[in-house]
Amino acid sequence: MKSMKNILLFAVLLLAAVTAYSQNTQENHSLNMEGWTRWGGVRVSAQGNTVTLNGTVTSAGYFNESLNPNMRGRMIILEIQNAQACVFSEARMLKITYNEEETVIWPENVAQLIRNEYVPSSYRRIEFILPDDFAGRLNLVLYQATLNGLRITAWYK
Repeated sequence: MKSMKNILLFAVLLLAAVTAYSQNTQENHSLNMEGWTRWGGVRVSAQGNTVTLNGTVTSAGYFNESLNPNMRGRMIILEIQNAQACVFSEARMLKITYNEEETVIWPENVAQLIRNEYVPSSYRRIEFILPDDFAGRLNLVLYQATLNGLRITAWYK
C-alpha cells in the first residue's frame, strides 16, 4: 500500500513539473519579414524571418501595417547581425515604433535608449512586448546611418 502511495505521489509531482515547464517555456515562432514596406531609400532583401538592410540613409525604415492585432502581449525578439560593419550616427541603431501614432517601444532588455528613442548599436538582441493597444503596425526606424548588410532576424513567442 505504501509503495502505491509513493508511485501515485511521484506521478502527481511529475505531472506538475511537466505542466510548469510547458507553461514557462514558449516556443519561438518566425515573424515573417517578407512583404513589409521600405521607406526613406533603404535597400532591403527579405527572406522568411530575416531582412538585410543596405544604403546610406538620413531617415528610413521598414514597416508592416497589417500584423495581427491579436499579437498584443507577445514578446518580439530581434537578433541583429553585422552591425559592426555599419556606421550609426551617435550609435543610434534602431528605433521601434508602433501604430499610426509612431509610439516608441522601449525594449525589455535595453537599459537606456539614446535620446529616449534609439537602441544603441552595441545590442545584438532586442526583446520587446507588443503593447495592449497594438493595432497591427510595427516600424523599424533608422536615422543617419550607413548600412552595410545589417541583418535582422525576427521571432515572436
